[in-house]
Amino acid sequence: ATTSVRKTEEIISLCHQVEVPVLINFSFRFDKMLKEFKKDISNGIYGEVICASGTYSKGIKHNGSHMIDLARYLFGEVKNIKSLYSINDYTEEDKTVAGFLQFDNCKQFHLLAANERKYSIFELDVLFEKGRVKLFDSGFKILKQNVQEDSVYAGYFSLSNSKVEETDLKNALLNTVNNAVEHIYKDEPLVCNISDV
Repeated sequence: ATTSVRKTEEIISLCHQVEVPVLINFSFRFDKMLKEFKKDISNGIYGEVICASGTYSKGIKHNGSHMIDLARYLFGEVKNIKSLYSINDYTEEDKTVAGFLQFDNCKQFHLLAANERKYSIFELDVLFEKGRVKLFDSGFKILKQNVQEDSVYAGYFSLSNSKVEETDLKNALLNTVNNAVEHIYKDEPLVCNISDV
């Protein structure tokens, strides 16, 4: 394992040269409910993304990499990134970094740095034209709200009451192992490979 960009690029290049498959454990990609959520976004079920925020703790390389990959998975590639703040809540070499990012399909994404020394958190909150979807409880629960006519102010719109469900994240590791086995024995594509880092 490496956290060096140069060494990572060398490993990726070497794996491509010798055609060695590498499965990457970005666990949210192995959550079947999030796969459906991604499909719904692509099919325009929620309309365009207005904005999103991701709150995490315990290092940009440790947990932050999962938040950024989750955003890439849902919104496409990173187009712009600006670091705004950092806190040493994990290690000196892996600070938790706050910033502003833009993706293909999300023009304003706020990456928020929490403090692991106070408590752990991993939440993604997305505002769409037609509603809101929020992953919380470390990604094990998902909250959905639809846009509706406001019951008090005529001509205004608000969000409906929350509908909360459990995600499939508890099965992500099993799904990862199954993906590896199916790749080896059935030549199924890897859900998350070395090109996704």
